[in-house]
Amino acid sequence: MSQTAPFIYLLRLAASVAVAAAAFTDPSGMRCPCAYLERGGFWDSPTAVSLGVSDRVYRERRCSCQHEVNCDWSWITTDKSITLTWLGSEDIRDSEIQLQFCAPIFRPGAPFCPTSGGGAFALRQTGWWIDLHEAPRCRCAAETGPASIRRFRYAEPLEMGERLRNQIVEFACGRMPPCDAAQACYGESLNKQGRRTGGQVLCTCPPDTYCPVYTGQGARTVPADPTPETSSNSTAEVAEELSDTGQRIELLCVTAGP
Repeated sequence: MSQTAPFIYLLRLAASVAVAAAAFTDPSGMRCPCAYLERGGFWDSPTAVSLGVSDRVYRERRCSCQHEVNCDWSWITTDKSITLTWLGSEDIRDSEIQLQFCAPIFRPGAPFCPTSGGGAFALRQTGWWIDLHEAPRCRCAAETGPASIRRFRYAEPLEMGERLRNQIVEFACGRMPPCDAAQACYGESLNKQGRRTGGQVLCTCPPDTYCPVYTGQGARTVPADPTPETSSNSTAEVAEELSDTGQRIELLCVTAGP
């Protein structure tokens, strides 16, 4: 475990408190989660236990519920929760997240999502803060597992080397297939000015590696035409991400540190 992990944990606490002060005034309750739970990754480590997360589930209060409605504080699947996996980094491995809401977020009779990987819902990420940007269109079946990231749509175009800050994150049920050797795990589209406008997760990195989406480490510029390496997604999905410049940025899986 990297020595920076406890620092990231404390930074995250400070950031969440700062954002929550404004978020508590949000009258919606349907968009802003009342609780954020996370397990796996860093939270499975002895360091997490030493920080007081004894049951290996990190809990964080978010927006308050109105009219004496209680917010679930335990890991439980209901009409008021969504479960997802988040991309890890060098210091924080892939983790599983559950967002709890004050009221049901699924419409009555919502169908199960198609097994072909159709979109399930979208979140808005602002730093460490995430909330529901788009209500779930369908439910993830238990056998497919939690939803995982499929696309990032950046709030504003980013220069080369500029880190991700604010974006819309689209999810679909289940995990992407594993990456093959030398296969790109992430592809970014470019606008006419050569700025990055969004990206698509292409596959899941093997154990002990991660996809450097947040740092852009090892980025390479390639022709934007779909290639066999991205055939895990349909041609239509890949074509949607093609850039105006005829090029796209690709990232490869990177070996994680100790």
